[in-house]
Amino acid sequence: MQDDDQILRFIRSKGPILPVQLAGELKKDMIIAGAVLSNLAGSRKILISNTKVGGSPVYYLPEQAYRLQDLYKYLNEKDKRAYDLLKQRRVLRDITLTPLLRVSLRNIKDFAKPVEVTVGRTKEIFWRWYMTSPQDAETIIKSFFREQEKPEPPKPAVAPKPEPKPEPLKETAPQKEKIEPRPALVPKEQEEFIRQKPEQKKLAEPEEPRNDSLHAKTKKFFNNKHIIIRSIEVIRKNSEIDYIVDVPSTVGNINYYCKAKSKKKVNDADLASAFVKGQLKKLPVLFLTVGDLTKKAKEMLDEEFQNLKLKKI
Repeated sequence: MQDDDQILRFIRSKGPILPVQLAGELKKDMIIAGAVLSNLAGSRKILISNTKVGGSPVYYLPEQAYRLQDLYKYLNEKDKRAYDLLKQRRVLRDITLTPLLRVSLRNIKDFAKPVEVTVGRTKEIFWRWYMTSPQDAETIIKSFFREQEKPEPPKPAVAPKPEPKPEPLKETAPQKEKIEPRPALVPKEQEEFIRQKPEQKKLAEPEEPRNDSLHAKTKKFFNNKHIIIRSIEVIRKNSEIDYIVDVPSTVGNINYYCKAKSKKKVNDADLASAFVKGQLKKLPVLFLTVGDLTKKAKEMLDEEFQNLKLKKI
């Protein structure tokens, strides 16, 4: 087994590193290199990233934390937006963010550090950029509450406008009102007037996708629940479809945005994307899936997306 100090010197010069790089340095296979790195991480001599490169994390020394920003290019587009915003603002308040941003901040654990703050009887979550010190973050968080406590500036007093003096009334000679006789409605005209109804425009039925297994399942579900389809948008054939539907209720039909997905495992990002799209359309959300939820998605469904209805088809 190689000397730990020699390996630490290699990480110091090359890090953050992947196991394959250490395997090349030691001229050993990946299993041995991985075991060496795991032992060093277990003794807290090195750290492991949450962000993965080709399915593998990187290993680095605590003083090399700033170099984790090199992993930015391996983030997905949604997580990059959260990364950019947090890096710019340094501290973000969780309750003010969109559900999609909340999910992304929980994904980029290398860069977003949660800070729990107790306000009265409630607890709030703030997110600290990982290179911002806890002391600086505390100062910024306090500024959030100082902004809330600022009293509203007093409104300038407005002098009452002088009421206009009424002009003296001029007497005019009374004019006789001419009353023209109105033709009385004959009984047939009255009956015809009562029977008249405004023309109701029939909604055109949406064109249904052909040979789409996912649509066949969702249509069967809709028919069983007496749900009416108003519009259909195929995102990916046999895989993902957006609907606008009328869902019957005790107070009448309710308009819903519906996302249907053919996926074995639905994650929290899937739910967040549908939730945000429903918000943009100002509609409640119905999520249909043929698969199961990940553990994290179940937690988010209970905590963050309580107004989203999920059904398995």
